[in-house]
Amino acid sequence: MREKCIKLLDGLNAKLAEHFQVVGLQGDQWYVNPVAKGKWSPAEFHEHLMLAESASMAYVKIKISYPDNLKRVTLKEKVKAQKLKLWLKSTKKAEAPEAVVPKRIYSSPAEVQELWIKQREALKTMIMEMPEGLLYTNIYKHPFVGKIGLHHMLHFYGWHFDRHHKQMRL
Repeated sequence: MREKCIKLLDGLNAKLAEHFQVVGLQGDQWYVNPVAKGKWSPAEFHEHLMLAESASMAYVKIKISYPDNLKRVTLKEKVKAQKLKLWLKSTKKAEAPEAVVPKRIYSSPAEVQELWIKQREALKTMIMEMPEGLLYTNIYKHPFVGKIGLHHMLHFYGWHFDRHHKQMRL
């Protein structure tokens, strides 16, 4: 399972690098201006995605400290993950939880990319250092679907990124 998680994370990182190559061609004004009236700017989309990933990691770190309370992933969690995937692939709108609403603190794609890479490196370290048995548990709790496994969380990162990538109109 660890190898599966690392492979998923490596794929996410490759997608992120590709994304920032395109972002770099757009210019700084494009980065900080909303994509449409009443919508977020690409900088805000990035901040939102980073906040969501950071909050997810923080939750998992806490759960690592209390392994006795975790249950093995079953079909139920797999179904929840698929529901999350379908929702994120749809055009259905939802309000972001307050903790992941952007505060408009970034103005440079290079700054965001550097911070995001560091955040992902910390996630990789966490995965590598986790006891193997925890990789099979419902260690992550998504605000909309509830408890799912770590590899589902990584899939969520990808689905979430894809959703907002489209909204940035790249």
